[in-house]
Amino acid sequence: MPPLNKLTTKAREALRRAHELAIERGQNHVNPVHLLCALILQEESMVASILDKLEIDTAMLTDIVLEQIEAPEGSNVLSPSYQIYLTPDLAQILDNSVRVATALKDEFISTEHIFLSVFDVPCAARDILGRFKIERDQVAMIIQELKLVAQKTILSSSVKLVSVRQQLSKGWHCVWLRVIFPNPSKTRSLYPSTSVH
Repeated sequence: MPPLNKLTTKAREALRRAHELAIERGQNHVNPVHLLCALILQEESMVASILDKLEIDTAMLTDIVLEQIEAPEGSNVLSPSYQIYLTPDLAQILDNSVRVATALKDEFISTEHIFLSVFDVPCAARDILGRFKIERDQVAMIIQELKLVAQKTILSSSVKLVSVRQQLSKGWHCVWLRVIFPNPSKTRSLYPSTSVH
């Protein structure tokens, strides 16, 4: 498993939610379907954006994932224990997410890296995504598109900030004051005189 300090907040939240899903159902293991469910249910996440772009019926996908979690073969408790373990296929997905992040030139492992890694490991979660005709290549392409949009937005914001700083350094702040207070006498009236008559 990747070090926790390399996981984004959203990735840690998804892992925690997957763990909670297993506990709520009395299961002593967390598997890829628990994690897939957590990724799908997470609000304002990259996975939600990907599914929206693919025009996937997330309500139906969520229902099928929850059915899989609650199915008798998915909910058996191997031994009564207070410890919950990660299944080998989930551990493999998490390990692979490090490689996916590296390949995408990202420093931290996020939900989209974990989601992409599901496609690389034979498991029930990958089978469910296959039933919805969600393919790894499509997801990878959408991730790249969303990252480009985010980079352009950040670049645009940075250019605007630099422009404002340049304008301030050139004395534009005086012009802004004149626009806000076009009459200099009104500006003085806002700051009453302290002289005694």
